[in-house]
Order: sequence, then C-alpha cells, then structure tokens
Amino acid sequence: MLWDLHTSGFEIEQGLREHIERRLTFALSRFGPRVLRTAVYLTDNNGPKGGIDKSCLIVVRLRGLGEVVAELVDTDWLVVVDRATTRIGHNVGRELERKRNFVRDPSETDGASQQQPCCSIRPMEKKHGNQAANTTKRTRRTDSLVDRALELSRIRCIPNAVQGFPASAQFYQCQERNMSEMQIPKSNSGRSTRRTWMYGATAAGLSLGALSPLAFAAQEGSSIESPPATPDDALAALYAGNKRFSSGQVIAAHRDMDRVKAIAPKQTPFAAFLGCADSRVPIEMVFDQGFGDLFVTRIAGNVATSENIGSLEFGTLLLGAKVLFVLGHTACGAVAATLQGAEVPDQISGLFQHIRPAVRVAKGNLDFAVEENVRNQAQILAESSPVIARLVKEGKLKVAGGVYDLASGTVKPVAVGV
Repeated sequence: MLWDLHTSGFEIEQGLREHIERRLTFALSRFGPRVLRTAVYLTDNNGPKGGIDKSCLIVVRLRGLGEVVAELVDTDWLVVVDRATTRIGHNVGRELERKRNFVRDPSETDGASQQQPCCSIRPMEKKHGNQAANTTKRTRRTDSLVDRALELSRIRCIPNAVQGFPASAQFYQCQERNMSEMQIPKSNSGRSTRRTWMYGATAAGLSLGALSPLAFAAQEGSSIESPPATPDDALAALYAGNKRFSSGQVIAAHRDMDRVKAIAPKQTPFAAFLGCADSRVPIEMVFDQGFGDLFVTRIAGNVATSENIGSLEFGTLLLGAKVLFVLGHTACGAVAATLQGAEVPDQISGLFQHIRPAVRVAKGNLDFAVEENVRNQAQILAESSPVIARLVKEGKLKVAGGVYDLASGTVKPVAVGV
C-alpha cells in the first residue's frame, strides 16, 4: 500500500511511524486496488504546551471516486492515530458502498454482465462481516424501531399495559361517543383543563384516542412512572414521543411539581443526549418528555468533546441511560459556518476542527454535512470512550442518531454504524 507521511510542529519517532503503517494496513487493506494512495498529516498545534492539540488528517484517493478524508484531534498521538485510522476505514467503506462499487453479489447480475469485483472482502467476512450487509441490517433495525414507535402512538384499544411500558401505564378501550356529549370536568379554579379531562375520561373507562395518539393514564396521573427497560424500548419511546410532538398531540408528562418532588432524591433518565445548543431545539419538548426523563448535554454543532464525553459516561454508566442519542438539526449554524469557512470571533472557531471531517465529505451540501456530523460524533463517542464501548458491547446501551427538522418538528433517524 502506497502512503505518505507529513508532520508539522514535531519530529516523528520510528515507533509511531510503524504504528501508523500497521493501523493503515488493518483499516484499508480490505479495499485492495480501490485505494490508490494514502496521505497522513500529523500536526502538533500547541507543541510543548500540550492539550487537545494533536491532529491526524488522513486523505485516501480512491480509483475513480476522488478523495475520502478523516480528521481527529486528541491529546495523545497513539489515541488520535487509532481513532483516525478507524474512522477512515468506515468512511472509505461508506463511500464505496454509496457509489455501488463495492463487493456485489454475482446473483444480482445477468450472465452477460457478470464480472469479478476489483476488490473483495470475502476473506474477512467471518471476522468483520460484509459491510454492505451490516449497513442494510442497521437500516432495517432503525426502520423497525420507527415502525414500532408509530405503532405504539396509534394504540387505542388495549386494556392492559403495552409491552415496553411499565404496568402503571394503562391503555383503555375507546368508545364511540359524540364529543359534544362528553362532560368536561373542571379544575378547582372552575376552568376546564386537559389534565382534568384526562382524569375524567379515565374514570369513565374512555380513551383519549380522539385527542392524543398515545392515550394512556396512570393510576395517579397521566405519565409513565418508570423508564423503559431495554435500549430498544427506550429508543422506541423517544420516536413515539417525537411523533406526538410533531403531530401537535403531546402528553406533556412529568412536567409538574409532583414530578419535581418525586425525582429530587434520585434521577433515573432512560436516555442521554448529545445535542446542539440551538435555542430552537429543546430536546425534552421535541421528544415529549419531562423532568428526569432525559440526561442532556448541549454544545454548538453537537460535537463530542472530552468534557461532553465525560458527562455522557456519567449519564450512561452511573445513571443507567439505555440510549445515547446524538441529535443534529437542519440549518445548523455551526456546521454552516464550518462549511463556508467564514471568519468567526474568538473561540467559536475551536468548534470547526470537530466538524470539518463531515464538511469535507459533504462537498458543499449542508444537509448531508449535518447528517455526516451526527454520524461522526456518534462514532467518536463509541470509539473514544471505553466505558461507552463496553456498555454497547454488553447490550446495555444503544448509540443512535438523528436530525431534527426545524420546520416540521420531526426527527429523521441517521444510521450511525455503531
């Protein structure tokens, strides 16, 4: 494999050079002659001052497809090289798959057009699996979770607790009645309220199916008192909540003083978030959740810095969150500024180094850059944190991603490849 090494700000040792070559060979050898040449650029920005300043940029030129890049920044050379080489392997695989120039099943071609692929990962299938097949499985799994969320949001006629929700959340049979005939109970102040109507409807054995897609009432209120038990259930609950929010039929559970007092001694969020700091994306509201349901960290561009990673390790390992969700959004200002390369004041430009790898792949497309940034940050969380990686491996945590549409209020799932 042909590769070049360029350094800036320091003199590289032979041991690091050999480590880079081993990691590149491991990450790229399966692509065979598709990879024409690889260039590695190492930059020590702060020199002896240290800090998160060691940058590794890898540029791979593919036959007939141009360049694919990966760039990571960290405090240690071995760590940043390991992460960057792993990332470039993912990026090259996705690019080849996207252009339909990866391994193809001979059964999909007719006899006249059958030919051997230029490269093959078949010798690696037992260890690594077929990348295209794995991507398809991830997509199908994400689709099935969305379908389940939508199904849960349409349930109206189940008398007992729905699977994935605690026994305290009861679903009641809907009866055909004229809305004008219903007696809406009033609160103590004499005004009719949605909450008091819910209590009245529950007491009458009615469903709120006509008013809410997830018409349930708890024994003492209208909220789910326990978090989902599994990562799949937690992710399905998030998508169901977003469905309620985007359709204007929110439940607004866990948003009263009773809930505030109940969780004061202890928090048990069922999902943790790395989201953008944009004021138009209030994550609890977007997913129709309340106090204590979500463990949220927010930063412009939803980038995975060491501080955020530490917070999310706390939220998953110690607090027990079942889903780690990276949420981007359309028209993200941080991604757009990185894409444009515009001059920005003071420390804002410090975010660019984390977003630039997605921008390079996007080639001027802001929407694609936002999705790719979500994918990159999710992979960084899974790869750079031994705590998160172990939880994922043990099946206790699922890393997911999505993009929130500012106009429609919906969250579009993004297959993050973790």
